[in-house]
Amino acid sequence: MSAAVDVIAMERELDERIALLRRYRRMLELQRQRLQAYMELLDTREKVIASGDYSGLEEYTAREQQVVKGIIAVQQCIEPLAVMYKNAMPEGSQDVDELRERLEHLRLKVLDRNQESREILKHHLEELRTQIADLNIPKMPNSPYANSEPPRMIDIQG
Repeated sequence: MSAAVDVIAMERELDERIALLRRYRRMLELQRQRLQAYMELLDTREKVIASGDYSGLEEYTAREQQVVKGIIAVQQCIEPLAVMYKNAMPEGSQDVDELRERLEHLRLKVLDRNQESREILKHHLEELRTQIADLNIPKMPNSPYANSEPPRMIDIQG
């Protein structure tokens, strides 16, 4: 009877490990999808900045904030799962480890692309500041009659 209980306990532990592995893998894949969506958003934003159409930039910024919030939320779910996964399977799983490495590579790529996008935006902002500073807005010369009183008498013979 003790052997049967041990087998059931081992099966239960194995099922828990499998469920944990599947959940952890799904979360890593979800994070990868979100990071790829962010990369695509950054590509689009760079094109908008390069084209000079700044009207859509606010929309991209709002979308970017939503994507970043999603990435942070998934990351908060991944961290406890990673600890549980490491405790349950100290030897790890090769495919999950590869997925984590690719995810880290993608995360670093996103950070680089984001920095590039910021540099492009900063460059365009400096160009706009220069253009504004170079604008010559002519001032209307003051008329010598600007401060005088309106005429009261009119010369009709003259």
